[in-house]
Amino acid sequence: MKFHESLVLFISKDRGYSRSFRSGINDQFSFDVSVVGLNDFIERSDIDFDAIVFDYSSYDDFNVVEKVCRKLDEDTPFLVITDEFIDEDFVRALDLNVDRFIKRSIVKNNIEYLYKAIEYEVQEFFSKKKSEELARDFRKSNKRFVEIFDELKSFVGVLDSDGVLISINKSAMELINADKREVEGRLFWNTPWWFHSKEVQEEIQKCIKQAVDTGACEFEVSRVGNKTRDYYFTLKPIQGSNEGLPLLFIEGKDITKQKKREKEYHKLINNLNDIVLINEIKEPYRIIQVNETAVEKLEYTQDELLMMRTLDLEMPEYAKSMDNRMKELQKKKSIVFKTVIITKEGNKIPFEISSNLIKYRDRLVSLNIMRDISNRIETEQKVEFFNSLLLNVFKDKIDLSHKYLNILSDQNISELESEFIVSTKDNIKEIKTLIDDIAPVFSETNYQNTEFSLIRLFKESLNKNQEEITSRRVKVHVECNDHMIKTNKLTTELFSNLLRISVNTSKSRNILIKDIKDSEGVKIMYEDDGLEYDLTNDDYWNLNLEGKKDIRLYLIRKISELNDIKIIEEPSKGLYGNKYIIKFPK
Repeated sequence: MKFHESLVLFISKDRGYSRSFRSGINDQFSFDVSVVGLNDFIERSDIDFDAIVFDYSSYDDFNVVEKVCRKLDEDTPFLVITDEFIDEDFVRALDLNVDRFIKRSIVKNNIEYLYKAIEYEVQEFFSKKKSEELARDFRKSNKRFVEIFDELKSFVGVLDSDGVLISINKSAMELINADKREVEGRLFWNTPWWFHSKEVQEEIQKCIKQAVDTGACEFEVSRVGNKTRDYYFTLKPIQGSNEGLPLLFIEGKDITKQKKREKEYHKLINNLNDIVLINEIKEPYRIIQVNETAVEKLEYTQDELLMMRTLDLEMPEYAKSMDNRMKELQKKKSIVFKTVIITKEGNKIPFEISSNLIKYRDRLVSLNIMRDISNRIETEQKVEFFNSLLLNVFKDKIDLSHKYLNILSDQNISELESEFIVSTKDNIKEIKTLIDDIAPVFSETNYQNTEFSLIRLFKESLNKNQEEITSRRVKVHVECNDHMIKTNKLTTELFSNLLRISVNTSKSRNILIKDIKDSEGVKIMYEDDGLEYDLTNDDYWNLNLEGKKDIRLYLIRKISELNDIKIIEEPSKGLYGNKYIIKFPK
């Protein structure tokens, strides 16, 4: 039954007041008022009504209230109008299930106030009646389900689409001093769990509507009933419930310990220089959490960022790949990519982002560590330019030396000198071949992928367990230290030493070993069939190198695929700080 179809009985001895009340209600509002005398109400059994308004002021006898109550069902809305009611009578009236006391002086000239009071009580009555019917049907058809969720440790309940509580479990009831009968049948936000906060009640009311409209909603509270605890609630429609009788499943989990860990975690990430951003992995890719660095660098407030999507921050040409990135992340669990972010002030900043799939509040999300690479790109461009310049100058010098040796070979020279010239020309030819082999590594794309994949690798690997790796036959590894990593000198030193190693004739050996040893912080090792050789040691050069001349090309290829590198030994103290050993598995 709808409210405007309801019949309200008005019991009073004051005929003038009764007539004004009835005419005022009937003229202004859309439900019926029937005025009856007390004796008629007591004696007749055929009166059908939905609520009673009792004018106690016209009787001034509490026994009359008791007589009326004996005729009522305990759930029928019962409103009492009075200006004179002693405290003792108030207590007795509450025991008789009086729903509301209204001062006559207030409603005498304010019919709307009385209407609103009646409307509220009648709606509560119908909601409770409807809920009881739903609850009976629900328990009858879901008996096993009710038994199971009643034993769950989390806060679990079932609501109808209007937010009326149909069923609730034991764990939820332990948070308040009440009986199930006192809460089931009431609007969920008007239950003792939420009496402490009007704001929370309003939030729950909105969340129920959102769950009905969109299929899901969630909210957090820091207090439930008489417990000051952090709870995380989710509201979802129950699959398979009848279309005409939609039901909502509500579950609340105690996240107090988790919130404490989160506070410690936020304290940690807020001290990072990199941006930390957590977003959903499904559309609309809403931002869930950010650190203070994000607020500082992106120039938005935290509240503004939490209302945005990740792709709202990216340039359009990068944002369009968001769907593919999230699919790849779900498949690989971790990805690294580059993008350009637009700040609130319109500045464009290039970022390298490491995304990891993590579980946050019972759902999978993307944890993004975002590093500003503006300075890196500028450095790359400079390094690329100077590397290119260095190689060209080096090639010019070698070509000039080769021409000079050609001139010398035409002169009248001894056999020993002729052998030296031939040997030197062979070495120069080898160096030119090597330069051609390594030149592509210094190209823009390869250089970026090599140099900065390596630095990133160190950053990530040093925080993980050291991992032992084995190769089938050949291993080459390089010792380096903190100084090399911090100053980005590692790649430069590696290539510098490889150039020297490539000239492996006995005549050049002493000079080469001195040059290698003079290059601080790098040591190159070679392992073949379980035997390890130090390429910076004199003993290595006494070995027969036949069949092993491809070592330098092997090294070059591995350095251009630096993602294969693994740190396999605990760091030891070196000249410039910790010393690490990296191995290049075959």
